[in-house]
Amino acid sequence: MAACYAAAVAFRTPSVAVVNTGDHPCGPVRFAAAEVARAAAGRGISPDVTIEIVPGGPEQSYRIERRGQAWHVIGADAAGAMYGGLDIAEAIRLGSFDGLKPGERRPFIARRGLKFNIPLDLRTPSYSDNSDAAQANIPEAWSAEFWREFLDEMARHRFNVLTLWNLHPFPSIVRVPKFPDVALDDVLRGRRELFGPDFPRTGVGMFRPEFLDGG
Repeated sequence: MAACYAAAVAFRTPSVAVVNTGDHPCGPVRFAAAEVARAAAGRGISPDVTIEIVPGGPEQSYRIERRGQAWHVIGADAAGAMYGGLDIAEAIRLGSFDGLKPGERRPFIARRGLKFNIPLDLRTPSYSDNSDAAQANIPEAWSAEFWREFLDEMARHRFNVLTLWNLHPFPSIVRVPKFPDVALDDVLRGRRELFGPDFPRTGVGMFRPEFLDGG
């Protein structure tokens, strides 16, 4: 609790304060505070916003209150506090902050997710790698910056579940000391001409040994 609270207090800005996070993780709330501060800076305004967690309400729920010129976001948990803060940030970005209505909010669907056919490697294909777009994006699947931006964007759009789909992911992501030849030491992608009209669309035969020879 002490470490989390200290981190939250250290994140105070002239316009956004994070308080009372308790035993909840600070990361989501700090992310929302950063979004509010960024949106405010983009609009050239300095709203008085406080984000905090007060347990007791439904999962992911939050309440937005206006006290004079100050705005308070009270989340039932870290996710609720984050979503409330994101509501504030979104209203500022869209120019509708003055019309923002106080009140209580909660999601109608608790788990909101994306199915991601993840292209890891020519030899460990996903379900939609039979395209030049998927092959061209294999390097992006290994970029930490891509995942940081992707997950941040998921949060902004209120998605909270991510499923990664791949036919044979383990050689690309798992290294077992007793079986050193199982893991792949590099990353390969295929050329466009490998994925012609006769390429399978069923998930069977997505990789062929002759691909390694360029054919």
